[in-house]
Amino acid sequence: GVHDCVVVARGDQSDEKYLAAYIVSSESLSTDDIRKYMHERIPAYMVPSSYVFLKSIPLTPNGKVDRMALPDPRSLEQSGNLSMLTYPRNDIERKIAGIWQDILKLRQIGIQDNFFDLGGHSLLAVKMFSQIEQALGISLPVATLLRAPTISSLAKEIQSGEADSVDSKVLIPFQQGGRQMSPFFCAHGVGGGVMDYSDLVRALGPDVPFYGLRAIGLENSEIHDVTIEAMASRYVNVIRAFQPHGPYHVGGYCFGGVVAYEIACQMEKLGEKVELVAIFEGFLPPSYVRDHSLFFFHPQRLFAILKSIPSWIQDYSSIGFSQLVRRIRSTFRQLLLILQRRTDQRQRIRVQDLLDTELDMIPDRYVELTLAHISALRRYIPGSYSGQVTLFRARNQSINEVLFGSLDPEMGWGKVARGGVDVRVVSGFHRNIHLRPYVESLSAELRTSLNRSSHS
Repeated sequence: GVHDCVVVARGDQSDEKYLAAYIVSSESLSTDDIRKYMHERIPAYMVPSSYVFLKSIPLTPNGKVDRMALPDPRSLEQSGNLSMLTYPRNDIERKIAGIWQDILKLRQIGIQDNFFDLGGHSLLAVKMFSQIEQALGISLPVATLLRAPTISSLAKEIQSGEADSVDSKVLIPFQQGGRQMSPFFCAHGVGGGVMDYSDLVRALGPDVPFYGLRAIGLENSEIHDVTIEAMASRYVNVIRAFQPHGPYHVGGYCFGGVVAYEIACQMEKLGEKVELVAIFEGFLPPSYVRDHSLFFFHPQRLFAILKSIPSWIQDYSSIGFSQLVRRIRSTFRQLLLILQRRTDQRQRIRVQDLLDTELDMIPDRYVELTLAHISALRRYIPGSYSGQVTLFRARNQSINEVLFGSLDPEMGWGKVARGGVDVRVVSGFHRNIHLRPYVESLSAELRTSLNRSSHS
């Protein structure tokens, strides 16, 4: 068994931090078995992404763990236990493995290793599929990674060459769950992808039926919808083809929450009942938000600033230096954008003003779709909805949100939802309530709402 172990946060100033486990064992262990064991017992964000097997844990003269003497997993010729790795067996697997090694910064990867367990996330997935398209000449939707998260299974998807139908490209089955609960249909955010819901799905547990609604337009041959009404109409048809009648559960993060609201409005006009409209940190489009307390010295805003300072310090101190620089640049770009739009509503928005990620990581199609979604949001005029909206709000707010955002706790939805707004406060900031490590809070509140609406 395991005699000794230690887990530390690794990553230099140019990298995002990740957890590495150092293990001393008297027997040969599989990293897959270790990951499975820990996933069953602790939250996903606490499971290490790298594993190193040692003969002993290095100690200081005082008997404490000598962290400086622990080897860097990403500088070794192994990722976990080399004897347990299954190496690529053909040219496609070798090319995929090379791409994974490049974007995940790992020297050795087995064909059965899970992309997400190795530290992969949605933006790295987008970059990975872009490189696969360049290397193999094959374009696959990013959502393919949900059903094929290993090199072996992804290679089989590529070799099969089977084209997905339009509906199967839109409706992405994360998990079918049990029969005790109606499916939850979750609309994409800005940019059209649904991979960012992976952490939420894991946190909800395997018994919750969860289906993502992916935008048309992420592939070269697809023409995207230009209005929120058109997007919602498409998704209503796809949902009803899968589940002919309600009650329905719909939701989405940020922009996806607005799309989910429009889906509910259109379902209501069709005579169908929507039991849950779950909006994760989504504002009613700005043209409908009228906040008369926007000036800086308003008491509520000053109180919000003082209350937010500790969370800002904790947030900025938890990331690597390069990510900190990107975050600061993004904050100032967004601040400049807000000030410009106060004087010119026609001010053009650039994607780099909205993200703290380098644009070279993002394919052109994603950038184009992001701009199209922002344009659609600006033009959207929400109708009245007779039901209730459940709004999941972040406990913490970013600097620009506190300085210039609306102070309305209902984010404007009380103006159009005649059934009222049920506000649920969850851990995290706007950008990460659906991601590790904060997603456990959102999943608990969402699960409560789903259980309540399923048995009402």
